[in-house]
Amino acid sequence: MREIMKLDSTQNYILSGKTGLATRNDKYIGWFVGFIEKKDNVYFFATKITPSNNPTFEEFVAIRKSITINALKKLKIID
Repeated sequence: MREIMKLDSTQNYILSGKTGLATRNDKYIGWFVGFIEKKDNVYFFATKITPSNNPTFEEFVAIRKSITINALKKLKIID
């Protein structure tokens, strides 16, 4: 499963995860869950997104990951 979930690998970390998507009342609900392996540490994350506006499908797909990546960068878990 670890190899299947691997999304990105650098010298500093390995990012693994899975996205999901549902709709409710014609609005998207999305999530991105996974973990980062960095040296001897493992950081787990789960991001759920329910936008207040109504983005296109393509925009919404990108939002789930970008918000999580930005948060991980702000926490200095990844560069």
